[in-house]
Amino acid sequence: MGSVIDTIECENCSNDAYEEVYYKSGEFYVFCDSCGYSHRAFFERDEDGELVLKNEEEGKVFENLTMKEEKIENPWGAYNIKNNNGIGQTGTIYDEAESIRFSSHIDELVSTDEHEILYVILKRYLHSEKKHIEIPVYKRNENVIIE
Repeated sequence: MGSVIDTIECENCSNDAYEEVYYKSGEFYVFCDSCGYSHRAFFERDEDGELVLKNEEEGKVFENLTMKEEKIENPWGAYNIKNNNGIGQTGTIYDEAESIRFSSHIDELVSTDEHEILYVILKRYLHSEKKHIEIPVYKRNENVIIE
């Protein structure tokens, strides 16, 4: 299935957010790695991975699929992880309790020499002050440049 990826203004913090639209199905995904805002619409699937149908008798035709929408409008923040191999990961931190669990998990991972993590940062948008902040969680050494 084809998609178009673009940057749009984040509805939460006004920074750039990534938008991917699957033009044949109407599914989409929006994510801001500056604040953790997320909005997506996708075809719902059951616990076995099968598409959920509106009417079983009509079968798997496009008009009979169940579209689900999820939106996280005011998250606590976002995490950004970069590994030695250049591959990164980013995602939403929903609340302060999750940020504490996440940071503890990262501390456990980097306590051994067998990890590939180069750096980890948490990013937040403070609505009351209308500003972005970055919270370093881990940096392998002082020579690492955080992008």
